[in-house]
Amino acid sequence: MAALTTPEEFRRISQMLAGLRVSLPVALMTASRIDEIEARSANEPALASLNNELRKKLKAVQGPQDYTPMAQAYEAYAEASFWLEMADRGVRLDRTPGTGQLNQKRPDFVQPHPAGNVYFEVKALEIADPSTRHNQIAYDALDSAADLDARARAPGVHFGNPVEISGPLPDASLAERLDATIEKITNNVQGRSNTLWADRTCGRSWTVQHDTLRAFKSASRILS
Repeated sequence: MAALTTPEEFRRISQMLAGLRVSLPVALMTASRIDEIEARSANEPALASLNNELRKKLKAVQGPQDYTPMAQAYEAYAEASFWLEMADRGVRLDRTPGTGQLNQKRPDFVQPHPAGNVYFEVKALEIADPSTRHNQIAYDALDSAADLDARARAPGVHFGNPVEISGPLPDASLAERLDATIEKITNNVQGRSNTLWADRTCGRSWTVQHDTLRAFKSASRILS
């Protein structure tokens, strides 16, 4: 069986974690960037070395609780991403000799220059007390996913915890439900051009604008 490529290893991990756990290091990586690293490494020896290291680190992640390999994979990902960003700006970097070796403490990259070499050290985001915090983050994510699923199955219009635009109205008609939603939105956005609700559970934000209010009113008139 042929060895998996770097993008394939990343997708394997993403599928393994899907709906089960949230790993911050894995969440910070994107498939499109990893695809770019793989594609451009074909003609770039330094990037090829970084891509090979990233692939090995991703391969080491074999279970949902392999937090240390996940963090190490993200560190390799950050270094490869930095190399790409610098290359796109016309700065060609080489890996310093011995980088990545055990107990080798030296900058990650060097740019040779007649006036003196310039060195670069890449620092990736880390989680304090990773063994404990990763577990807590994962369990919090499961709780949030369960809460979102329960609220999605309930009647009403929801914009993330703790905002509920329209609560359960089991005996209300569609027009009455829209009227209740109009009233709730009016109370929330009156006097503002828009209101931003942050959804802490999935890292997204929703903007409720007056255009939304007008759309609800139009629908209510049609249904009345």
